[in-house]
Amino acid sequence: MKLLTAVCTLDKGGTQRAAQNFAEAYRALGHDSRIVYTIEGGTRASELVDRGVPVYDLGNAGDRARLAAWDPELLHLHSHRVSEEAFRALRSLAPRAPVVETNVFSIPSPWAGELRASFQLAGWCQFLYQQRCRGAHPSVVVPYPVRCDGFHPVPEQERLAFRERWGLGREHRVLGRVGQAFNSKWSPWLLEVFEELRRGDPLLRLIMINPPPEMLARREVSPYRGDVVVIDELRGDAALSACYSAMDVFLHISRWGESFGMVLAESLLCETPVVTLATPWADNAQGEVVGDGVGGHVARRVSQLTPLVRQLLDNPKQRAAMGQRGRERVLQRFDHLAVARAALARAMVGTPGRSAVPAGPAELPAASGFPWYCYRLLARVPQGLRLLQYTSGFRPWRLLLSAAWRRLLGRLPAGTQP
Repeated sequence: MKLLTAVCTLDKGGTQRAAQNFAEAYRALGHDSRIVYTIEGGTRASELVDRGVPVYDLGNAGDRARLAAWDPELLHLHSHRVSEEAFRALRSLAPRAPVVETNVFSIPSPWAGELRASFQLAGWCQFLYQQRCRGAHPSVVVPYPVRCDGFHPVPEQERLAFRERWGLGREHRVLGRVGQAFNSKWSPWLLEVFEELRRGDPLLRLIMINPPPEMLARREVSPYRGDVVVIDELRGDAALSACYSAMDVFLHISRWGESFGMVLAESLLCETPVVTLATPWADNAQGEVVGDGVGGHVARRVSQLTPLVRQLLDNPKQRAAMGQRGRERVLQRFDHLAVARAALARAMVGTPGRSAVPAGPAELPAASGFPWYCYRLLARVPQGLRLLQYTSGFRPWRLLLSAAWRRLLGRLPAGTQP
């Protein structure tokens, strides 16, 4: 089968990594797999070509002509940052091919009515999507595909060498966080939890890989800033595997949560357990990746984080057991070949017009202390997400009036603002 994967860019990022993994998995399964970017290329282009996946530029007339002549039989669109104009151009390349999309933020696309199915990354995402489109568009849970062969626990000598390189010894107990340098993907609570634990544990250290400016500024005012190691960037799966393996616990706190959380799966593949925070005001799939009590712990409240992390730090056997169970969970659920097979099965047979809301997210309100109607409000009224920030402790109440005032000023005609 001729399969065309479309993505915004081929630079770093979860969407781009997922598109690359899908395209490579399709080829490994014996299909004629190609990939096209709609905005610009990037470092992934050469990797794809080396692995036998041709790369095309949608903005290049010659590439468009070659793709049209190739006549794709299935278009798999990764819709994040893809414009409607780009979608129309892609559609013209394969007017008879069915189209599926990987939808990151669970918001129906402008072309939702033309899709064979919208792939949602987790049960939580599926719930939000079906609430927002009121069951009008077909969708199904297809998670991100993870290249499991690229991540594994490294030998002890390599683990200690990574620690030594960054000023960490065998005796240190290490928390870590890997992420993109966006403020929304991090939280100052990470440093607050570390500081609370560090006060009673002089051997505790924290590694932050690729933190945003806000986290760097918060580190500078920490009384333990000398115990926080900052690594600007790590390139390649081997370097990341050594990094994950050097950690005792991966501590994940994100303002907006995760629609999937590729770094969580990578950490578990290296048998490093995860403690993560459920964040019901936005994306909330991180718990589905980790599995509460399986690959680590899922805290329902910020106050639960410190005791859960301390519990793992003080219990090496539990850490090892959760790391092993977490690795098995990722291998069984998210391996790129298995996910690609599932994606093709769902793409070719289609999905029901009204997908059932899965049971998983329905259990979250009772477990996390939020009433069910709050979730329905958040799903149906996007403005409810912003309001809940001020009712959940995410932002102080005193900032609500100033935010409302700025919004009012922004709506006044030019020349009438005070």
